[in-house]
Amino acid sequence: MSFEPDVCGCPRPLLRRCLAAENLHGVGQRVMACMSCGASAAVRDRLEDIPDDERGCQRVVGVDTVPLSAAVLAWLSSWPRLVPPSAGEFWDANHSTFLPASLRVADEAELAQLEQQAKDQRLAKYEARLRAAGVPAEPPPPGTEALFSFVVRAWQTLQLPPDTEPEVLLGRMKGLNEPSAWIAAGRLPPRAELAHELAELLARPSDTERDLALWNLESLRSTPLGALQLPDPLLAAFANLLRSLAGEEKIRERRLVLRWLQQPRDEPDRLALRQRLGADADALFDTDPFAPHRAGKPFR
Repeated sequence: MSFEPDVCGCPRPLLRRCLAAENLHGVGQRVMACMSCGASAAVRDRLEDIPDDERGCQRVVGVDTVPLSAAVLAWLSSWPRLVPPSAGEFWDANHSTFLPASLRVADEAELAQLEQQAKDQRLAKYEARLRAAGVPAEPPPPGTEALFSFVVRAWQTLQLPPDTEPEVLLGRMKGLNEPSAWIAAGRLPPRAELAHELAELLARPSDTERDLALWNLESLRSTPLGALQLPDPLLAAFANLLRSLAGEEKIRERRLVLRWLQQPRDEPDRLALRQRLGADADALFDTDPFAPHRAGKPFR
């Protein structure tokens, strides 16, 4: 069931969400704006526990208005409106489509036509789509970050210069599934250059920098990265990292690295990987905690 606020008295199907962080209808706070009159309101879902649910799940039973200053609400409302995703699509970097905040429509039919046109003409990169619909030029007013920090991070990422170092962009992406991460990902250098950047981070002694590289390895491809597809510098960096994680106290870290590597399960591929790694490949991979995986069972 859908719960939307009574923002202005216009038909509720004309309400559209401003910039969103995730593929969920309403988690946390969101700003809803009317595509007819332009009125907007910040709301949050009202939740209640599901009776007799042992998992402690909750359900949405309504929406409550989030009190914001006029300046904060005006700034949040100046972001583009999200077009509802088609079946099988999500509000993510690949599918998010926007309409300008200044756009006004007469009815639902006109809105549906404009939204379909926006989807048909959707640009390849998330940042390009966002900028084409218009983003605020002014910084967020004081008080915005407390409840809408993901919008503030998006604005800050948009202000980064074109020559921003990949390490800074990777830092914006770490562990996030929101506009700032999608903007940063779209600015990363070509795959070969990025592989060298990640290899350099993995080779550094800092745990923070290593973690940053591990978090962002999937930036190299849309699917999880297999060891056989790793460029030589990055594979060498992984090998050095595994050497530094020797010892019983580092089993958890080794497991994390090997999960990222996705050690091949087929014997020909394992032999090919060992050939690339060199003489100490067995020492790197053949450790007791991974004996089940060497027998053909997946990591747990």
